Amino acid sequence: MDAQTPTPPGFSDMLAPRGANKQRDKKTFSIVPHHPGGFMSPNQLLKIAQVAQKYATTVNVTSGQQIMLIGLQRENVEKAWEELDREPEGLLGPRCRGVRFCPGIAFCKRATSDSIGLGTLLDKKFRGMDMPNKVKMSVAGCYLSCTAPAIRDIGIIGLDDDSYRILIGGAGGHAPRLADLFIEGVNRKQVLAICDRLLHYYKKRANPGERMHEFVPRFGLDRIRQDVLGDMADLPRWPTAEEEARRHGQPGELFPLETQTGGETSCPLP
Repeated sequence: MDAQTPTPPGFSDMLAPRGANKQRDKKTFSIVPHHPGGFMSPNQLLKIAQVAQKYATTVNVTSGQQIMLIGLQRENVEKAWEELDREPEGLLGPRCRGVRFCPGIAFCKRATSDSIGLGTLLDKKFRGMDMPNKVKMSVAGCYLSCTAPAIRDIGIIGLDDDSYRILIGGAGGHAPRLADLFIEGVNRKQVLAICDRLLHYYKKRANPGERMHEFVPRFGLDRIRQDVLGDMADLPRWPTAEEEARRHGQPGELFPLETQTGGETSCPLP
């Protein structure tokens, strides 16, 4: 509405306060203070608990690795954000969501790569970026893939200290799809550059509302690879069509472990 148009009675009550999401009862709201990968200090967690005790009725640890405060009254939403020392924020709609990542070599005995470092960089660079539809990304510190990169729009798996595999076009939900291997053996700097190119490529060419898992098969993996990666220097060679076929095998076929992991790995079996 512009400055000349009067606000209809009750219109403001229909909208959620900034940084909040209206709940099913249509009277209360939830907020989600973002912490990349869900990592926070004990003091940050304590502050969230204090605000939750004061204003929320329920706390939920979300599938996106965040803490959601549920049941806030409208008049308390702004107070809650202020006491969290945060600007109100919320990422609904067609945007890049927060990047999910595991503890990696910082904490996990099985990890082979720094998923916290890479995940934090990706989160800071792309979270909130406008897209044709929501984009979910994750980073796994080893082939065990605790953050489910194979069902993300962009999934990244650490193979070694500074070597990563990039998957694209995965999805969970009502129409699940396993992601396609885009390229592997790239370093952290290359991962950031490739994700930047890929997201801008998708943003420019996808139809409004089209998810990455719909865009990739419609446009074609080989075409996307060539357009996004073709003029980038010093990249590893990506798989040929024949290599892709050998990797995937026949429907229902179980692959040997070395095929699943891309070769040798220092990550022990669970």
